[in-house]
Amino acid sequence: MEAVFALLEMGVAVGAADGQGGTALHLAARRGQVEVLLVLQELGVTLDVRDRKGATAIHEAAAGRQVEALQVKATPRGAGHYYGPRQTWTLITCLV
Repeated sequence: MEAVFALLEMGVAVGAADGQGGTALHLAARRGQVEVLLVLQELGVTLDVRDRKGATAIHEAAAGRQVEALQVKATPRGAGHYYGPRQTWTLITCLV
């Protein structure tokens, strides 16, 4: 968490995305870093932001089997379909 706060103090954009549209939110969800998710949410980052594949933080948490991260409240539209390269996945598909 100290590293996250240090980066925020340096002015790093909390919603910045990589080349695939993934954000710190996506990575924190996949890794189960609930504290980071909550801090980002407090800073105004919405949990339903999607990467280029259409995945939200909730999808990343499911794919990473991060049960605690899945419990972080998101808007209902963030739990839709994940559009993978070959098929459409739901959250249930990610968990299986």
